[in-house]
Amino acid sequence: MPTEADLAELLSELSTVQDELLAIFREKQRLLAGDDPEALSQLWPREEAVLAKLRVCHERRRQLLVEAKSQGMPHTSLSVLSKALPGGRSNAARTELQANLREAAARRRLLAHHSLTNWVIAQRRLLHLSQMLEIFATGSQEQTTYGKGGPPSARGALLDAEG
Repeated sequence: MPTEADLAELLSELSTVQDELLAIFREKQRLLAGDDPEALSQLWPREEAVLAKLRVCHERRRQLLVEAKSQGMPHTSLSVLSKALPGGRSNAARTELQANLREAAARRRLLAHHSLTNWVIAQRRLLHLSQMLEIFATGSQEQTTYGKGGPPSARGALLDAEG
């Protein structure tokens, strides 16, 4: 049967992992906004290691909920499970456990926000690079949509010596 100590241990580990991931996301955001692709590529192994730790926490959570289900206890979430556990600890410890659950949920939302922010920055950067490549390839000449005259030149200044 899951205990409050099991949940407290999981939440302690989860808190550490979430904090590590948040630090990586913040650093990644700084690097995405800057111009240091080498530093950004060096961040990947650290990110993978933290994600592996997060997977371990997720698996431990799943095990606790499966164990609770097999014991006939509520098993929809750790918060629901924590309220149904037999009182082996003090009210202060139970209150701290509930606070830790709320903090973990808040950090999860913050991580999702940072992840989305990094995705948007990366998409903007790709759009900018795409536009720069188009400018280089076409010699900065806009293609006319309609009008008199011959077809627009398809040669780019970057590719042709004549451009």
